[in-house]
Amino acid sequence: MIKTLKTRGFTLTELLTATFVMVLCLGLVVPMVHSTGSVWNHALADKGNKELLSQAILELSPTLRDTLLVDTANSTAHKLVVILPKVDPVSKNYLYPAQNGDSYAFYLADTTGVVGSNGTILWRSINGVPDATWSLISGKGVIDFGTSNLNFSFDAPADPNLVTLTVNSTQYTGDTPAAATATTTVQLRNHQISGL
Repeated sequence: MIKTLKTRGFTLTELLTATFVMVLCLGLVVPMVHSTGSVWNHALADKGNKELLSQAILELSPTLRDTLLVDTANSTAHKLVVILPKVDPVSKNYLYPAQNGDSYAFYLADTTGVVGSNGTILWRSINGVPDATWSLISGKGVIDFGTSNLNFSFDAPADPNLVTLTVNSTQYTGDTPAAATATTTVQLRNHQISGL
């Protein structure tokens, strides 16, 4: 009687087939991981922009809503200058008839608050004087835009009633950029009101 030996193990064909399947699966998984990373970075950039915009609106809204007019001659895409109604120093009420009062400017700058300085801190200046108590806490910015950018635009360049704030940023995964933008619009409540 002849006994046949059963060998344990894989044949070369089985090993090559298994290797091919593993390489194929790996080839499908790597692009999915890469695209997931890109989507994740885009979502983080978008979330960060929305948080920055929300913080900026919380700080800017009280002034913007009380604004009488936008000083379009001194405003740019990176600096917003608004004029509030003049207030009676005793009663703290608006003067009647409405008159131009203090000038408020909002812009990004470094810790000095100098307009045009290369910085990422949201600053407010009143009548041309940087307001460090509004813009800084312990020498750091209350709102620091970091790698993001803040832009201002208006509904009507000659006499705006609406101010739009836009925050842009780009996050990178390796060499792949993920850009995100968040925008909101604020209506000027006292815009050109006569006879307050």
